Amino acid sequence: MNLKNTFKNVLGLPAQLLPLKFWINLTGQNLFLPFYHSIGEVENLPHIRHLYRPRTEKEFEKDLEFLLKNYTPIGIEKLATSIENQGYIKKPSFFLSFDDGLSEVYHIAAPILKKKGVPATIFLNSAFVDNQALFFRYKASLLLDFLEKNPSRVKQIFRDSRAIPDLSFITFELRVLLDEFAKEVNFSFKDFLKKRKPYLTSKQIESLKNDGFTFGGHSVNHPLYENLDLNDQLSQTEKSIFFTNKRTKSNMSAFAFPFTDHGVSDEFFRHAKSKQIFDISFGTAGLKIDEFPFHFQRFPMEGTGLGASQLIKGEYFYYALKRLIGKHKIKRN
Repeated sequence: MNLKNTFKNVLGLPAQLLPLKFWINLTGQNLFLPFYHSIGEVENLPHIRHLYRPRTEKEFEKDLEFLLKNYTPIGIEKLATSIENQGYIKKPSFFLSFDDGLSEVYHIAAPILKKKGVPATIFLNSAFVDNQALFFRYKASLLLDFLEKNPSRVKQIFRDSRAIPDLSFITFELRVLLDEFAKEVNFSFKDFLKKRKPYLTSKQIESLKNDGFTFGGHSVNHPLYENLDLNDQLSQTEKSIFFTNKRTKSNMSAFAFPFTDHGVSDEFFRHAKSKQIFDISFGTAGLKIDEFPFHFQRFPMEGTGLGASQLIKGEYFYYALKRLIGKHKIKRN
């Protein structure tokens, strides 16, 4: 957990003294956009275990109970209608979404959401659907998990049982190193994809769509957009949305940035809108106002075992402090 998130979580403690309604009224932010990736016990998710802590099924249900107590759930269609009003929604509302198109959405999250009547949008990486390929950071977590459970392989290759390598430096651009390292330790990503099936299949996507869930693009193969040039940013975006809309026959083009939209220029958004690549888009900066009314910032609910009340009230408190110094709006170059 980074320093900023730690600070926000600490703010959630004194913020507990006041009801959420107070913070909503104080900030004027009726709309809250929580998002997740996977749901489940971290020990059972080796491709995620070394990256972040997901919410367990019980924690996810408690999150929903808190959200439903304080907000009205809305779908992406209702959210899109707010664009003309600069994203303003009169009644406190929440929009729920999931990134990466992981299979736990189908197996764990969807049944709970259907039972509670909560709509959600799932953002897909076109290269990963049907378990055709694996996100490079998931590869890194799998390798670390494998080496941790097979110390003899570490000793055999590195001649030092303590020398589990640091793979955090490997970026999207250097992802081929993970494939080379996997060969070195005799670990097969293809076998993992075939046996575990971590991503949604076409059949599962169709089933979710029939149950009322909606979909959007999340890039082709999950790069950090800040490190791409404009043409690659637009290409990754357009290809993933085209793929998703074709698979789901969606009438709306939605897109959520992989990782973050930090460092993405206003030129990208102007090009994307002029070419009608998407109707609505999403970042991950939490409670913050973007200069583009069609672009909404979401709040990550993962990475901690703290309850929804502390997380969300802390985010509102943090927003109130930022507004005092004029840092509550995103200004792009």
